[in-house]
Amino acid sequence: MQRLKQPFDSRAWKVGYRTAQARFRAFLGDDTVVIQEYGTGLDRIRYLLGWEFFAYLSVDEPGLIAEYMHLATAREVAKIHAVADARFSPCALPYGDIAYKQALLHSPDWLRREFFPLVRRLNTALHEHGVKCLFHSDGDLTTVIPDLIETGIDGLNPIEVVAGMDLVDVKRLYGDRLFLAGGIDISQLMARSGPAEVRDVCREAIRVASPGYFIGSTTELDNGSKPENILAMVEAAWGEPVPVTASN
Repeated sequence: MQRLKQPFDSRAWKVGYRTAQARFRAFLGDDTVVIQEYGTGLDRIRYLLGWEFFAYLSVDEPGLIAEYMHLATAREVAKIHAVADARFSPCALPYGDIAYKQALLHSPDWLRREFFPLVRRLNTALHEHGVKCLFHSDGDLTTVIPDLIETGIDGLNPIEVVAGMDLVDVKRLYGDRLFLAGGIDISQLMARSGPAEVRDVCREAIRVASPGYFIGSTTELDNGSKPENILAMVEAAWGEPVPVTASN
């Protein structure tokens, strides 16, 4: 916590951020958008304490967790005001993993009291710079999507279908207020199925969730994903085969 109370050097952060972004663009090209992540400190403090200690502390000394999260969020807001620029990166990723398969990790009351107000602070700061807010959390968020919309999010990611999310329902209920990103299962589909099935699933996702849909996997494309399935997903998005060249 002491580190969070140290003065924030906005100039140093801006220089470091711009240097890193220039390096990314030199490698990836000018047409690639690198999205900056901003959190409330929730994921970090759960990691530092461990779930058991976090659970006890949240009951016995809830003010300590709240203080940490408020300090962490204030630091993130300062970062936003130091570097946010819609011309450079038009979208950011406010995040906090608050759910898992079929359920939330925290009670809705706790989230409404401690978490969602901090997400609102992040979104408000980003909107001041004209940056869109794509909220990220794994798991089944179905029951709290209205709460997330109230915080000012513009989009939702990653629509984890194997956790209980339904791309069709999310689009039907909230497609007029949110853009969607993700929806293609990484744990089963991309790891165990074949390219033909991947193409069919991806094309159906594009059909039911467009417009306002950015196709993508439900988490990072890891080593468990078959290369041919990754190409199949890209082919479905492009609407044509991906050229593959041999390399030495």
